[in-house]
Amino acid sequence: QSSTDVSAFVANDLRASIGQELDRVILLGSGQDNQPTGILNSAAEVYAVDTNGGALDWADVVNMESILGADNADAGQLAYVTTKQARGKMSQTFLTQYSDKTLWTNNRSGALPGEGIVNGYRAVATSLLPSNLTKGTGTNLSAMIFGNWSDVVIGQWGGGIDLILEPYTHST
Repeated sequence: QSSTDVSAFVANDLRASIGQELDRVILLGSGQDNQPTGILNSAAEVYAVDTNGGALDWADVVNMESILGADNADAGQLAYVTTKQARGKMSQTFLTQYSDKTLWTNNRSGALPGEGIVNGYRAVATSLLPSNLTKGTGTNLSAMIFGNWSDVVIGQWGGGIDLILEPYTHST
């Protein structure tokens, strides 16, 4: 039995839930039913690994970065976002030119748990991106996004979360 501030607990839980939903629609929003169009459903340029999908390698990472550079969009808060399954696979994929280095490394200074580095850029993994994609005969493929995250803009109206503590039964 402790003196937990229940209203603060509920407000924090609501903020976390709303934040997760904002992340989901930024990545996967359908553009319908009052949802913004998410990155994966937009006209963003897509880099595909092979005809039937496949394991990401160093050349794929460099190609993704080159596409962004060719579009003059390689400035700002650049980072990779992918699935937790892809993070695990990339953490075990050794670079051919460096037998002791993997595509995903976890030694970024100040990183939160689960964050890493891919080719010098911040990398994060989420369960919000799909890991069950199909391409040709490839199945259970993961999405990965590389981009300038400072270009993501969300417009919200209102003053945030308002909780009204009602100490009286049937109060208005």
